[in-house]
Amino acid sequence: MKKILWIITLLTVSFLVSCSSNNETSIQEQVEETPKGYVLTSKVFILKEPTEKPSDNLIDHFEKEYVTKNKIRIDHIYTNYEIRHYKIIEDGKITTTGCNNEQKTWICKEIIAGVKVVEAEPIKRLTDVKDLTKLKALPDKEISSFAAKCFKSSESATFCFHPNYYIKLYENRNNHLIGEATSLEFAIPDEKVFELPADAVILKSVE
Repeated sequence: MKKILWIITLLTVSFLVSCSSNNETSIQEQVEETPKGYVLTSKVFILKEPTEKPSDNLIDHFEKEYVTKNKIRIDHIYTNYEIRHYKIIEDGKITTTGCNNEQKTWICKEIIAGVKVVEAEPIKRLTDVKDLTKLKALPDKEISSFAAKCFKSSESATFCFHPNYYIKLYENRNNHLIGEATSLEFAIPDEKVFELPADAVILKSVE
């Protein structure tokens, strides 16, 4: 009898250990890892009249953001030309470069800031952004298949972010300029994305 009880006890302990291990794995799987980069595409409207809806206005341009650790590129894509902004953190310095091809050829100009900076994470969790607590919360808004979290500032501007991350999916600045995301892909952009289309002229070096 004692032998049977001992076997039952061993089986019970083994089962509990197995369940505990499985639960730990399940919990670990549920902890969502913050993405290391993303590509965001948006359309931008310039409203003719403040009362008109965005759908009644022509799209002024598209914007595309490439974001990864310590590197950001933002494209402003118009019908006949393109403007790009690059921000690179490297060796404790911030390099900001602007490029455009308005004259049918790429021209780039950069500013190197020698101020000591720390490495930046590409994405913050929305709950970690304390400044949002100062804004008025608005109802969620569906944008590009996401239930975006929306807020209103004291200047009557409206901003909506990804439900989990500090990524702006919508903005309305006093019913004059409206930007709205059309797609968001969580992926680390290729390093080639951050290569300049032309050699840059250094305008100013800030130490």
